[in-house]
Amino acid sequence: MCIKKLQTHRHFLQVKTVSNSFPANHVPGRRKEGAHRCQISVLFCILIAPAVRPVHPSHLSLSLCPTGVWTLEYKRELTTPLCITARNGHTACVRHLLFWRADPNMAPGGQSALHEACEGGHTDCTELLLEHRANPNLLSEEGLAPLHLCTNQNTLGCAKLLVKYGAMVDLPNEETQETPLHIAAKHGLCDHTLLYLRYGASVDRKNSRKETALSVTCGQAKEQEEQGSYLQVCRLLVMYGADVNTTDEEEKSPLHKACKNASHGLVQFLLQNKADVNAIDYNGASPLSCILQSAAFKQQWKPHLTVQTLLNHGSQKIWPMAFGKVQSHALARGKGSSQFKYWQGFSEAISKGLQ
Repeated sequence: MCIKKLQTHRHFLQVKTVSNSFPANHVPGRRKEGAHRCQISVLFCILIAPAVRPVHPSHLSLSLCPTGVWTLEYKRELTTPLCITARNGHTACVRHLLFWRADPNMAPGGQSALHEACEGGHTDCTELLLEHRANPNLLSEEGLAPLHLCTNQNTLGCAKLLVKYGAMVDLPNEETQETPLHIAAKHGLCDHTLLYLRYGASVDRKNSRKETALSVTCGQAKEQEEQGSYLQVCRLLVMYGADVNTTDEEEKSPLHKACKNASHGLVQFLLQNKADVNAIDYNGASPLSCILQSAAFKQQWKPHLTVQTLLNHGSQKIWPMAFGKVQSHALARGKGSSQFKYWQGFSEAISKGLQ
């Protein structure tokens, strides 16, 4: 076997010559012209790091041998040189391949080169692909557009280029019907959110779970150190007209979700913007119920401050599902007693509260 390497920085071209047949009179150690036929295979490899990379579990699959033993085998991953170079951010290689007319919209492995570049936050590669007519609205095998893969702050440059070249900011993905605005809200990306809103994203568009971007934001603010960024996203959404009393498929409002996460800042902001403090979800729970149920697990976030804020804004102290029991108990206790009028009045007051 003869191997020749032409090495330039971190890219190399490997040419491998393999002898696969010999004539009958072949003598080892002697070389004659035409003595053997050769199979030439050219492999274009991109070196990511000098160390050997471990095999990812997703690249392996189980197969059943004829003997009944399960063995690990490599999955066959379909891709193109353009997808590989775009995924790893090799701008010079991408430019070279596009010069030789590589198809920027080819996606044999499910994702095009533009998907790969945007997922990795490679702005220069993204710009090159768009300049060579890559489709900014092409859906991957999983039903995702390139904008759906802009999920961290490093992808802001890619998102700006995509909308500049005509990416649809209201294009939903196929599985959950989430738009790029939902994705930005889910990850607390303030700059992405502002970008999509400026390009006309529908602020109250709902996904398959009937959630708007505001509802998603309030539900994702689970970590205390992240609540500042989610609060900024909420401010932007409300500034652009988001409905603070929208409900999802379980009839939970953004206030329900903020209370469940003990997000005191979000709760204050929503109440200041006229969120319904006594809204009831499908299970009969109010925002006050949500914070009381999660208080034991959120002690470090001072849930009593959220309870105090809700009470100061008129939250009912009796759980709504208990109103009927309290009313029947009042009537039963009042019958035949000297305080019947008192208990009857109390029952009537509860009836008015239920209305």
